[in-house]
Amino acid sequence: MFHGVWGRLFGSALLFWSGLTLLLPTLPLYLAEVVGASDGQIGWVIGAFALGMLLFREPVGRWTDSQGRKRGIQLGLLVLATAPWGYLCWRQIPVLFVLRAYHGLSVAAFATAYLALVTDLAPPAQRGRILGYMTLAQPVGVALGPAIGGYLAEQGQYSLLFGLSALLGTLSWALCTWGVQEPPRRLSEPVPSLSWGLLLTPRLRTPALVFLLVGLLFGGLQIFIPLFIKRQGLPLNPGLFYTAVAAASFSVRLLLGRVADRWGRGRWITTSLGCYCLAMLTLGSRPGVPGLLLAAVLEGMGAGLLIPGMAALIADRSTLHERGRSFGLCLGGFDLGIALAGPLVGRGLEVLGLQGVTAVSFGIAVTALTVHLLGMGKNPRDSLAFALANGPDAYRVS
Repeated sequence: MFHGVWGRLFGSALLFWSGLTLLLPTLPLYLAEVVGASDGQIGWVIGAFALGMLLFREPVGRWTDSQGRKRGIQLGLLVLATAPWGYLCWRQIPVLFVLRAYHGLSVAAFATAYLALVTDLAPPAQRGRILGYMTLAQPVGVALGPAIGGYLAEQGQYSLLFGLSALLGTLSWALCTWGVQEPPRRLSEPVPSLSWGLLLTPRLRTPALVFLLVGLLFGGLQIFIPLFIKRQGLPLNPGLFYTAVAAASFSVRLLLGRVADRWGRGRWITTSLGCYCLAMLTLGSRPGVPGLLLAAVLEGMGAGLLIPGMAALIADRSTLHERGRSFGLCLGGFDLGIALAGPLVGRGLEVLGLQGVTAVSFGIAVTALTVHLLGMGKNPRDSLAFALANGPDAYRVS
C-alpha cells in the first residue's frame, strides 16, 4: 500500500502532522509561562489558528480544483516550515494572533489538497478503506509530535521545539512531494470564483454542521486538557494524553479499515460520535490519570472513525470538478468550531470552571450525534436508516 506515489504522500503527511502537533500540548503553556498571557488571551491566540484555516479553506479548495492538488500540499508544507520561527521572534498578543492565523493556512492547504488527491487516486468502491489507511499518518504524527513536544517543554527547550517543527515541514516539502504525480482532471465546467453556495445544498450542509460541532469539542480540548492536568495536579505529561488519542485513532482505523466500505459511512460516523459522547462524559466525572487516559482513548476512537468516514461521505456527495471546494467548505465547519472554541472555552473556564466546561462539551457531543441521526437524509426516517442500518445515501453523486 505505502509505495510509489502512496508512499511519498504518506511520508509527506507523517512529517507534516508530526511537525504541526509538536506544539499541540505546549503552546498554551508557552503562552502562559513565557509570554505571560491570561486564560482569555490564550483562548484567542489558540483560536486564531482555526480562524486562519476557516479563512483559507474555500480559496485553497477552489485553487486546488483549478491548479492541482499537489500545489496545495506544497503550500501547506511551506507555511509549516516558516511559521514556527515567528513564535520566537514576537511575544505581543496581537502579533501572535496574526501569526497563529497564518499558521492555520498550513492545515487549510495541506489537509484539503491531501484528502482530495487521495480521493482522486482511489477507486470509488475502495474509497473508505484507502482513505482510512492513508489518513493513518495523522494519528501517528499526533502520537509522536505531542510526546516529543511535551518532553522538550518540560526541559524549557522552546527554541528547539519551534525549530524542530519548522525542520519537519522543510524536510517533507523537500523530500516527499516533488515526485508525486496526480491524475489529469478534465473539468466539465469552469471553477467559479466563489463556491459558498455549495454549503447550502442538503448534501453538504449537514456534514459541515457535524464538523462544526466536533470542531468545538476538538478546539476546546486543545486548551482544556493541558490546563486541566496542571490545575488538578495530575502526574501526567499533557503530551501523553494526545499520544493516547493518536494511538487509539491509529488502531481503530487499522483494525476496521478493511470493513469501512461494507460497514457504511452512516454507521461509521454514528459510532464515531457515540465515542465522543462517552469521552466527554468520562471527562465530566473529574477523573484521575486512568480515567483521563480512558477519555483520550474514546476521543481517539471517535476521531479515528470520523475523519475517514466523513471524508468518504463528502467524496461520495461531490463531483470531481468540485471535490476540492467540497472538502474545503465542509472542513471549514470544523475550522469554525475550533475558532469559536478558543475564546468560548477561555471565557468558560473563567465563568463556569472546569466542571461547567465539561458539561457543555458533553451537550455539544450529544447534539452532533442527534444532527447526524436525523439530518443526513432527506427525512428523519431515511436518515436513521442511513445512520444505523447502512441504508442508501440519498445525496450520493459519485
